[in-house]
Amino acid sequence: MKIQYPETPLPLIPLVKTRLFSFYVPSFISRKLSLSWLLLPFLLFLALLLDIIGFPPIYQSSFLGINFQIFSNSKCDYTNGKWVRDNVTYTSEFYTENCLFLDQGFRCQGNGRKDNDFRNWRWQPKDCSLPRFDANDLLERSRNGRIVFVGDSIVRNQWESMLCMLAGSIPMNETSTEVYEENGNPITKHKGFLSFRFRSYNLTVEYYRNPFLVFMGHPPSPSKNSSLSSTDNKMFKSTIRVDSLHADSKKWINADVLVFSAGHWWTDDKTIKKGVFFQQGSTVNITMDVKEAFRRSVQSWKRWVLQKLDPSKTHIFFRSYSPIHFRQVKISLLFLPLKFHRPKTVMSPQNFLACSLRFSTCREGTWNSGGRCEMYTAPDSKLREPNTEPWNNLMMSETCDDINSNKKKRSSNIVEYLNITYLTNSRVDGHPSKYYSGGTINTPPINVTTVPNNIQQDCSHWCLPGVPDTWNHLLYAQLLSRGFKTKL
Repeated sequence: MKIQYPETPLPLIPLVKTRLFSFYVPSFISRKLSLSWLLLPFLLFLALLLDIIGFPPIYQSSFLGINFQIFSNSKCDYTNGKWVRDNVTYTSEFYTENCLFLDQGFRCQGNGRKDNDFRNWRWQPKDCSLPRFDANDLLERSRNGRIVFVGDSIVRNQWESMLCMLAGSIPMNETSTEVYEENGNPITKHKGFLSFRFRSYNLTVEYYRNPFLVFMGHPPSPSKNSSLSSTDNKMFKSTIRVDSLHADSKKWINADVLVFSAGHWWTDDKTIKKGVFFQQGSTVNITMDVKEAFRRSVQSWKRWVLQKLDPSKTHIFFRSYSPIHFRQVKISLLFLPLKFHRPKTVMSPQNFLACSLRFSTCREGTWNSGGRCEMYTAPDSKLREPNTEPWNNLMMSETCDDINSNKKKRSSNIVEYLNITYLTNSRVDGHPSKYYSGGTINTPPINVTTVPNNIQQDCSHWCLPGVPDTWNHLLYAQLLSRGFKTKL
């Protein structure tokens, strides 16, 4: 099925915008608003009043949030639910920041974060309940097996969560001898792969760093590519082979549980703007955009899954896109548009006043231009669904459906699409923000006693313990529904 993207609507210029209410004016009359700044004090007051009253926001519904079933004989939608407070879920039941297998960048409290409420929330589906996560049970079911995670650093976030959730069932004084990296590598290694063995269960839990799923390497020489001149070759740092999976893919074939995800690196900033272009065969296509390259790459992944994996042995999952939350608070009393983003109930009064008065610390931005998320201390239930469907989710869910159309007489799907986007979207409070100590985004370690407000923030990854534990809880429920158990 071909993906159709919505037509671009008439551009609108925001005059006053809050989380709950917005005034917009059509762009064709914007030229008549040269004196509209005189109305700003009144409009600002009105917008804040409406925000206080609490008009509910309107969100676009999503077909990907419907009929997400974990148990094959159940009609329960696990994406439809809410976060409920549970003071023991993460702080004592699974593991703590003392887990030996956590990157320093994910130990948010150890890096200076003082609040800990972000740990005390449990996902509760509306019409059903998740089976309780049982580390001992999953270890026993996985005996003599392999659990493999493949993808970017967000997948690594989930992999470290799984390591700690499983290791939490082992006495602390035995962990260092019972769980170890097979090649002697430290958890701080970020290139290549890591494989931790649970000795008593003969189980490995592995992570392969592969942000694009397909192979990334040097561009071909001009002599091998008639469309590539020597001048062009100098502008290319590397190419992404959209028709060939990474060489490590041969190591994934015999996994018992195989979890993929991709998306965060499929942007212009991380590819074309850095001199990374797309290659098919021996041809580098300098006109191919990121979305088309991603589409071709997932088709290559689909062919590999169907040709190389045995679904009777390997339980295959593709985890959906993990939302990012670089928030903006921008006030301009002299120019339009005026943006005023105040998250209701989850931003402290101190942060709200700071963002209102110290313009230089409250900038609109993304991961590399001033985006922030440290002001959040609780989930924002009004962010239940993204305003638009992530385009990579659309492509991946469609690809999973295509793969599953080949299952013939199988009762279960070949690939399960693990949809975590919607339940994760409201967890604006779960990111490291400025409490990452340089662990995951290549910056020097910070002094945790005096964390500066103007450092680059991490609103993509997740504190651990935290949100990725819920992703693994869902993964465990899926495995139970499929009757997962390795063959002894």
